[in-house]
Amino acid sequence: MKMKLDFVTNSSSASFIIPVKDLTLEQIILIYNHCFVGKFFIKDNEKYGWNLNDSDEWLLWENGDELNGETNMDNFDMMWFLEKIGVPKEVIQYEGQDR
Repeated sequence: MKMKLDFVTNSSSASFIIPVKDLTLEQIILIYNHCFVGKFFIKDNEKYGWNLNDSDEWLLWENGDELNGETNMDNFDMMWFLEKIGVPKEVIQYEGQDR
């Protein structure tokens, strides 16, 4: 369970959890390097209206058998990226705006 202890702003936030058992080693490596790898999809990125740069990076960590990610800005479209690298939507627990 997550609790927000500071004031609420109009910035967006998002988070996800994926069981590691549902990911390949290649997908894990791609997720940890999402900003670098995402640059190879730049033509697709243009239709999403965001420019990829290093400040778009998500905070990622593993907690037991889960890969966790979170961001508190409108940045890298992680759900799009996870779909692009073949992570099945049904294994992703996602919380965020516009999804």
